[in-house]
Amino acid sequence: MGGTVSGIVGGVVSGGTTPPVTHTESREDYILIIDYTGRPAHHCDGSAAPGELVIEYRHSSLINAWTTTTRAQTSEKRLDPWTHMFDMLSGVTPVTSGERKQIGGRWARAFVAPWTPPPHRETQPELTGDPFPNVVGTPVPRVTTETLWIDAESLLPVRWETTERGYDYTLTYEPLDIQPPPGVTAPDCVR
Repeated sequence: MGGTVSGIVGGVVSGGTTPPVTHTESREDYILIIDYTGRPAHHCDGSAAPGELVIEYRHSSLINAWTTTTRAQTSEKRLDPWTHMFDMLSGVTPVTSGERKQIGGRWARAFVAPWTPPPHRETQPELTGDPFPNVVGTPVPRVTTETLWIDAESLLPVRWETTERGYDYTLTYEPLDIQPPPGVTAPDCVR
């Protein structure tokens, strides 16, 4: 769920008179449901498309209707942090079993994989050497990892964290019955 507010404010000053100010504002609220189908993507001409078929359902308050679009999703295009969790769960990212600890009063097992953080916009020079003078040098390579914690009893993911950039997501669950909107036919190919 989300929303967008936009608008225009304007006026013209001429001859010392106070002009009328114009003000226009609009708001769109929307609901977005993304269905990662788990099926291979293909174009509508029947040719194969790389990656998984993804269907997006979007409801706009401006037109009070649902629309659908399809696309192909590959793991190389997944930049959002939570998509790394799905790659670990689906076997795209190989993992090794790690330690056990309690998270929220329940035992969880760590599954660990190498982590490559998304590119950072600013790169800071690293200073090396001790004692003074510290000089700009080649940084010492760091081993960075991502860890997905799985509840030992329910087998549900409960936390995903990284050793670099401090990503740390705790997952909570509540029962939902998400289904495509009634009366909306989703395309089964990428246009």
